[in-house]
Amino acid sequence: MKFLQSLALLTALSVDVSASATESATESVTDYAAASESKSEDFTGKPDNDRHGYAGPIRNYYNRVLYPVLETWLPTMSMLGININDRRSLSGDPIGAMFQPTNIDETKHTRSYAASSYLPLAGKNLVVKTNTQIAKVNMVKRSATQYQAIGVTLPDGQIVKARKEVILSAGSIQSPGLLELSGIGQPAVVKAAGVMPVISLPGVGENYQDHIRMSNTYQLKDGVKSFDNLIYNNAGVNATGELQKWVDGERSLYEYTTAAYGFTNWDQLGLAPQMKNLARRLFGSSTNVIDAKKLQLLDNAKVPSVEYIHEANYIGINGYKGGNFFTLFSTVMHPFSRGSVHIDPKDPRGKPVIDAKYMGNEYDHRALVEAGRFARKIANTEPLRSLWKAETEPGEDVQTDEQWFAFAKKAMGIFYHPVGTCAMLPRRDGGVVDPELRVYGTTNLRVVDNSIIPIIPTGHIQTAAYGIAEVAAAKIIASA
Repeated sequence: MKFLQSLALLTALSVDVSASATESATESVTDYAAASESKSEDFTGKPDNDRHGYAGPIRNYYNRVLYPVLETWLPTMSMLGININDRRSLSGDPIGAMFQPTNIDETKHTRSYAASSYLPLAGKNLVVKTNTQIAKVNMVKRSATQYQAIGVTLPDGQIVKARKEVILSAGSIQSPGLLELSGIGQPAVVKAAGVMPVISLPGVGENYQDHIRMSNTYQLKDGVKSFDNLIYNNAGVNATGELQKWVDGERSLYEYTTAAYGFTNWDQLGLAPQMKNLARRLFGSSTNVIDAKKLQLLDNAKVPSVEYIHEANYIGINGYKGGNFFTLFSTVMHPFSRGSVHIDPKDPRGKPVIDAKYMGNEYDHRALVEAGRFARKIANTEPLRSLWKAETEPGEDVQTDEQWFAFAKKAMGIFYHPVGTCAMLPRRDGGVVDPELRVYGTTNLRVVDNSIIPIIPTGHIQTAAYGIAEVAAAKIIASA
């Protein structure tokens, strides 16, 4: 599964032992993570060759709605020499083209996620306070090097005491800010916001990473259906009719979710030498452990460098102007750019200051351009080529390097997969939490969300969040 690669990287980077011991620890934690991730899943689809969980709270199955344009995905990718890895890609070997399951509760055909699936299982001892912010975590010094979290303070001054632990799960955008409001982070950042520094951790809010992506969009020939009608004309007869089917429990096009994926390496795209050489030229002398690990991953043919997603609707930058479309997303899985997220010194409890630094180097920009070029190659390969009549973005007039680079700069987006701002790394390397997810310098303050992932995974991060939570729950219970 996608989470397995994340945990393997996490462990290898955070355990400060010999190479052989690190390999052993990584293997052990990966096995544990697989079990934890499976624990969150309840796969209700037909049996296949993949690894699934069957008793967890998150319902999961293969979508029963698939537009005809998506049925061309596997044969098209096969024509390009991309291996077909369908229904066996979720066990840590993702390279290839495939259809993947989605988190839908098939009993109601609604989304299955934490609020609808985990929360109802909680005991009466859980109290959820909505529309409530935390002003700070209250810290007490217990020794020369250790602080204890004794509770949290709300903006109105109310104090919630903690008998055992305090756990932050506000995500990569806000968990670092909560630490900074509590005096934990870069002293200069904390002081500028009028907060007394408690623990100096320079890594708080740093190492921000996300997947960067770009869209190639194509207008379909007359008579070829897409999802656009239900998105952009949702008051029309077709859309309202499909909505009524869904309300009545019948099979409906509104059940459609993303299903067609491709995870590729630079070798498959015929670009390995130039992309690896470019990365080494730019980052070969870097002393940062994240850069060093990403360079290693480029040499691993089992680790994807580019993800493709085939969507049966328009998702572009120029705006929908009518008609039926499909979109090919090109995603750079390991961009080298790293940004930051910090509290605003002018408004510490307001919106954070995000400096994402997307495409802040030549490799990321070139990678996005070459991925987009290959997406055009996919679109021009049969049987997909027979279904469309015009490339609308970037457009056939975009041919030269200069034109592609200009389009990439204009069209670059993200997938909202932020990670890394409270990284599990050795403290000397900018780490914020240790392998037990405890914030360095504290005895009982943990961070449990995707901000602990030091390197952005080669997959989407939703499943990683569930896996991290299951691992954390086991650790918390064991230490109670």
